[in-house]
Parts: sequence; C-alpha cells; structure tokens
Amino acid sequence: MSPVDMSLVKSTPRSKQKHHRSGTKRARLQSRLTQTMRVRGYMMVCEVAEKIGIHHITVYRWIHDGKIKAKDFSGAYYVDWLSVMDYLGDVAEILGLHPDEPTRDIEAGNVEG
Repeated sequence: MSPVDMSLVKSTPRSKQKHHRSGTKRARLQSRLTQTMRVRGYMMVCEVAEKIGIHHITVYRWIHDGKIKAKDFSGAYYVDWLSVMDYLGDVAEILGLHPDEPTRDIEAGNVEG
C-alpha cells in the first residue's frame, strides 16, 4: 500500500462538524436539570439508593409499584425525596435521613453546577 499525501486530504473544520461537543452540552444540561430538581426536593435514583444503602433496582421497583413518587425526564427518573421519607417511615429516622436531604448537598456544594 502506498503512503497517502496528506496535503490532498480535505478535512472539515470543527466549527462545521454536525455533532461537535454534543456530549459536553448534554452533560451540562443534565447537571443543570439535576440541580433544578434538587431545589424542588427531587433526587436521581442512584443518589436515593446510595443515601439509603440499597440497590438502584430496588428504587426503580418502588417507583413502578407506586410506593414512591418520581418524575421521568427522557428516561432519567427523579425521585420525590419526601415520598421516600414517607415510605420509609421510622426507618428513615434510624438511618439518619432528613427531609431536606436534596437541598443539603446543594448548600454544601456537593452538586455539580
């Protein structure tokens, strides 16, 4: 195979490419949505599972069984933290969970902005 003369190869400038930085834009939008939902008292499924110490599939089961409330945004569920507290009842107090948990992380600066 003969070497290719790179001076003959045309490349499209990045500014003209169709999907330039689309992954970065999606990540920024996801981060902004997460922060907005936290202010409203919602958390992502994985965050709820981590706070409680259970598997995230269990949280999905609770959502689908109607035991806790959640909102679906393009396949990503945001769980109403107060409904989790109500569902857990006395167990929430034993685990040391607080009703204002979603906003506490924002105040502490633990949420990407």
